[in-house]
Amino acid sequence: MSVHLREPEGLVQVAGVNPLTPHWPRGFAPAGGFTLASGQVIVVRSPEDADRYVPGTGMSAAYRDSGIEAAIASPLRSKGESIGSMICYFDHPREFDEEAVPLAEALSNQAAQAIARVRLEESLRRAAMHDEVTGLPTRRLFEEDVTQTLLLDCPVVAVIFADLDGFKPVNDLLGHPAGDDLLREVGSRLRGVIRERDILGRFGGDEFIIVAAVDHPGDAEALAERVRASIAEPYEGLPAELSITASIGVVTVEYPESQVTIDHLIRAADHAMYDAKLSGGDRVALAELRPREGSSLPGPRELPALDQVLGFQEGTTLTARTR
Repeated sequence: MSVHLREPEGLVQVAGVNPLTPHWPRGFAPAGGFTLASGQVIVVRSPEDADRYVPGTGMSAAYRDSGIEAAIASPLRSKGESIGSMICYFDHPREFDEEAVPLAEALSNQAAQAIARVRLEESLRRAAMHDEVTGLPTRRLFEEDVTQTLLLDCPVVAVIFADLDGFKPVNDLLGHPAGDDLLREVGSRLRGVIRERDILGRFGGDEFIIVAAVDHPGDAEALAERVRASIAEPYEGLPAELSITASIGVVTVEYPESQVTIDHLIRAADHAMYDAKLSGGDRVALAELRPREGSSLPGPRELPALDQVLGFQEGTTLTARTR
């Protein structure tokens, strides 16, 4: 049996095993697509019967080569909408009686309800982990998303930590609603600066953080500079004497050659951010991870635990330079 769900990228198999996959006609819609489109239970009583639904595709050959003699596919529906399909395969000849279709519909309805419930719970869980002011992910959700993103194949991972300069006077003089408006505007500007695959979050107060996969450390510096320039632009309704800029810390690490945890990378970027603030603010400070004398950063195979991936190693010192 296999379960296929409609996702933004198309129909995706999410569970089970589809024995037809190795022999599926090239260029043809994925398994379950016909059921999803028709919204009806499809009963295939023999390999030859498969050709009746999609003539000219060689579907019967796919069935024979896969050792499948029959199948029954049922659409998954939630709130009147088809969200996917469920397919049962049989490696022996099978007769489907008049109860086969109602039974398939009942099973698929139960599966669809369970899927809808899981999706709703996940949606509510993620919604609860977004900042109420800016709508950005909180630290917990941010780190979840980063864990997935950092598993992508990328040469360099960059962490950019930005702390607003001059935010406290806005709250003190204009009130917290004005401060919230300012934070929302900063969040909006940062969304406009980063790429779609980069991850942006609010860490509380007036701190924002970005994790980006880049090709070269210089790309991270350029992105941090764009962030700084964007935040430094004037804000509508803000008195001229209340200027807003940002102190920004940046750290980069080659992935997967270096092995450091995201938590320690964030701390390194935070450290560099304070260096930028102590140097007068409205600038970017670059953190450099260097092994202490007599020690080295371990190779990628020396750290088996997933929570150690991208981990700031013991025996590493941090220096920062501003620009």
